[in-house]
Amino acid sequence: MNRYTNLNDQHLDVNWVEVTKRYINEQASSPDLPPVLSEEQVKEAEERLGYPVPKLLRQLYRHVGNGGFGPGLGFLPLLPAEDEGESITSIVEADRETDQDGILEFYMPLFKWDENGYGYLHLEENDNHVMIADNDYLQDEFDRNKLLADQYPIIASTLEGLMQDWLAGKPMTAESYGINSRM
Repeated sequence: MNRYTNLNDQHLDVNWVEVTKRYINEQASSPDLPPVLSEEQVKEAEERLGYPVPKLLRQLYRHVGNGGFGPGLGFLPLLPAEDEGESITSIVEADRETDQDGILEFYMPLFKWDENGYGYLHLEENDNHVMIADNDYLQDEFDRNKLLADQYPIIASTLEGLMQDWLAGKPMTAESYGINSRM
């Protein structure tokens, strides 16, 4: 247990930006993060995404860095660095071209879980769970008529809960979240 373990219990209004910066600095002697985004860049990303960036993510991208920190293999960049590489906007734009049924419409790719899967944030007003989209953890065969949350494991009920797990040092592994592999 570390000093970040019960963050939500100890602080009703956590300053996630400051806590995240402090944690990153404690973990690495010289964190090499992508530069923060300007408000104009976040607005550009929102136009490309077609929806607003959640408040906590907006703060993290504006004041900590354009990805590269956080759970799993790190938050994805919101915008690609110099129009190269994988980013939230590039994944959403690619998904939009292939997602004919609109099953990803309310999900925002958030971080790389491992080499095969991603963490997605559900963007419905009253439901902001974080789900792992990795075919190794599908409950059965994928069914386009079922909700994604009924097929893939949910690892946090909110983004804040996911941040708390990360800050508490919880390993981002299937075992630590009680996820069973189909393999």
